[in-house]
Amino acid sequence: MTNNQLLQKDNFFKNINEEPLPFSFNNPQIVTVFDDMVHRSVPMYVELQQLLNIFIRKFAHSETNIYDLGCSTGNTLIQLDNVISETVSIIGVDNSKAMLSTAQSRIEELTKTRQRYHLMEADISSDEFRVENASVVILNLTLQFVRPVHRKSVLTKIYKGLRQGGILLMVEKIALSSNLLATMMKSVYYDFKQDQGYTKMEIEKKRQALEDVLVSYTLTENLNLLHSVDFHDMTIFFAALCFIGIVAVKT
Repeated sequence: MTNNQLLQKDNFFKNINEEPLPFSFNNPQIVTVFDDMVHRSVPMYVELQQLLNIFIRKFAHSETNIYDLGCSTGNTLIQLDNVISETVSIIGVDNSKAMLSTAQSRIEELTKTRQRYHLMEADISSDEFRVENASVVILNLTLQFVRPVHRKSVLTKIYKGLRQGGILLMVEKIALSSNLLATMMKSVYYDFKQDQGYTKMEIEKKRQALEDVLVSYTLTENLNLLHSVDFHDMTIFFAALCFIGIVAVKT
């Protein structure tokens, strides 16, 4: 069974008549349609996943850990089956029990080396959470959902938990400091989503649901934040409309 066969069409906001509640990854209805939602909401999502796969294959070292922080339904984790050494532990972390349940089912159904997969329910911004012996850490559309006051501490944990030469792969929806460019990019992005089959009403209701839940930083703010926790070697590896992928190396 392919990933595309697993997608259930996202009609979540089409079926809401009243003002939507804040977006929640623990909502079972969102979990059910999440894969289709992200495929249709993030430009070049399939290509992004391919790039993540290539980076992970190149930088994952034997006897180390790979962390996917905010692993949701396990899209990134599943594609690692049989492409990296079986001595690498693959750790998926999410604070949504519903997402982890779906990820566990998919790992059991779709992977052959499932014994080296480990799923963890945790809040990555909590004092108890740690990253250890990592060669690769993935923050794919995750940090934007962490409250700004906690973002530096999350990145500090990642930096400390990475081995020398290890990498952080961070993908974020970014804000634009120019009002003109922000308005232009928002218009183009909404047209993109309409081309994916979403109605204007669905787009607006999702925007309302994400307000104050997803807080975007500008590209400069994200780079400065990485620099503040001692990442000095970093570059952009992915860019599509308002979505940016950054690879940072611990040197």
